[in-house]
This record gives sequence, C-alpha cells and structure tokens, in this order.
Amino acid sequence: MGLAFGALLMSGAAQAQDKVSDEPLIHKKSGDMVTGQDPASETRVQREGAPPLAKQCHELAVEESDEGDEIADNSIIETNAFDYEENSDSDEPFTLRVDLLASGNAMYNLTCEVDNEGNVTFKDAEMSSTAKSHPGGA
Repeated sequence: MGLAFGALLMSGAAQAQDKVSDEPLIHKKSGDMVTGQDPASETRVQREGAPPLAKQCHELAVEESDEGDEIADNSIIETNAFDYEENSDSDEPFTLRVDLLASGNAMYNLTCEVDNEGNVTFKDAEMSSTAKSHPGGA
C-alpha cells in the first residue's frame, strides 16, 4: 500500500511538472510570449563603461567624504553622466548622480555638481537600496 501511494505521488508530481512546462513564458512588462529566458538587464555603464565625469565624482567622493575608505573599491553601476551636455546654455550646474555597488542589496549614491566649464564638485554620499541616478530602475 505504501509503495502504491508513493508511486501515485510521484506520478502526480511528474504530471504537475509537465503542466508547468507546457505553459508559455510571458514577458512580465510587455505581456508578449517569449521563447526562452530573458537576458539579465545590464546598465549602460556595464555595457559601455563609466564615463570620465562619473569616475571623477567617485574619486572626489573617496577623497572628500566620510565614506571614502568604504567606497574606494566599489564599482560604478549607474550614472546620469551620459545626460550631461558640455557648455550648456543653462546657468544652473548639472546635478551628477553616481550609484556604486555596496554589500548585499545596498548601494552608495553619490551626488556631485558639474559647472558649465566641466568642473566637478563633490556634494554628498549616502547609502540606500535604490539607484538615484535613474529613479525607477537602473
């Protein structure tokens, strides 16, 4: 009786697994069917490398912030430096945001300012669980 029950359970589990494998994969955002697993999302920095302005902000943060020793070896994961336009007509400085990977799900959010001549000034470093350079997702 025990063997028969075990075989019945295994048979049911196999059928349940087959049922799941027959289900089409649906892309969560678009709702379109997909044929395989979606590739992991990469940030622009991961694809192209960090721009010089983001690197400069990171270096200034290491030198000037209280978190300098903690963030010295952290990688840049995202930045809005790609949006900076040199010699802009605006009199306002560009707010440069740089997100660094930290331990676990945390990241360091650096804030710098870039004037019209391209000079970078460090403003702030804080730890959070979200990207600040592109709110809504990196």
